[in-house]
Amino acid sequence: MCVNIICWILHLFTISITFIHGLLACQGELITNTSLTTGLQSDVLLPCSFKLDLLQSNKKEGTCVVWIQHTTANPDIVEITMEGESKFWNDRDRRIKTFPKINSELPEFSILIRNVQQSDLGHYGCKLFRETGCLLAYVNIDLQEAVVSDNTVTWLILAGATGGGIVLLVLLIIICNRVKRAHHCQNTRNTSEPVYENTSDSSKTKSINEKRTSRNNPIYNL
Repeated sequence: MCVNIICWILHLFTISITFIHGLLACQGELITNTSLTTGLQSDVLLPCSFKLDLLQSNKKEGTCVVWIQHTTANPDIVEITMEGESKFWNDRDRRIKTFPKINSELPEFSILIRNVQQSDLGHYGCKLFRETGCLLAYVNIDLQEAVVSDNTVTWLILAGATGGGIVLLVLLIIICNRVKRAHHCQNTRNTSEPVYENTSDSSKTKSINEKRTSRNNPIYNL
């Protein structure tokens, strides 16, 4: 009788230890907590990776990675199995792509969001499940819109203005050089042309007539 009671107590104790160990194993370990920024209409990669030994020790049927966006009414996005297969619940009109690398030293389960929309911003979770409801580890990612500061805008304006000024200066230099070349060519043409004396000038005709008159004048003949 006592032996049976002791056996039942040991059995219940073993079950309790197993249950508690299972609960502790399913609490989930936070791997990383990351904040990312991205511009709207751009593409962004949400990284997620787990240690190889963690996957190998829990590589059982039903083990998978699940992506969730906590800040939406329909949080479930995609489930990635240990075979690298992806099962989408919501691919956002095919804007979400998966790139599982199961056999690498650091297995990755990252996703790419293309053409980011306002609704894509928020808090994401990449969760490794061993069984339904048994969370082993997870990665948190906070995705926010990149904000351009006033200083950045000022620098962009100055850069644009400086670049425009340089372009204008270069154009002015080119124009001035062309004008100088054209003026130099014109002067060269003017100096190289021969100068002809106008023999029909009335003053020269008058001088010749005066000489003829002086020769016929008797005063000069004396």
